Amino acid sequence: MIFQEVDGVRYTPEGDSLVAEAYGERKRIFLDENPVDYCVGVYGDGCGGGRIFVLYGTYVKVYDLEQEESFVLYEGFSQGQNINKTGCQLNIQTPLKRINYNLSTMKEETE
Repeated sequence: MIFQEVDGVRYTPEGDSLVAEAYGERKRIFLDENPVDYCVGVYGDGCGGGRIFVLYGTYVKVYDLEQEESFVLYEGFSQGQNINKTGCQLNIQTPLKRINYNLSTMKEETE
């Protein structure tokens, strides 16, 4: 995992956590074991603005810094390799397929 900057907030992996820094403030998100990749929802893009989507090998967990909560969003796949988000579409790449998860309907969509 590498750092990302979204909406003026810099997200930096540090050991077992992800640190969000903006305007002199730091918030630390403690991650589960072995995160693979993450992406951040952009405010105003339709769904999940400001939330952090973390891919683990077999599930995606969402972290909401404003509400200070997290939950497993989607599970049941294996060997997740990377994750990205465009609008309401969350894309999870595995060795066998790309999973398109619609954040508006909260369901996997087939291509």
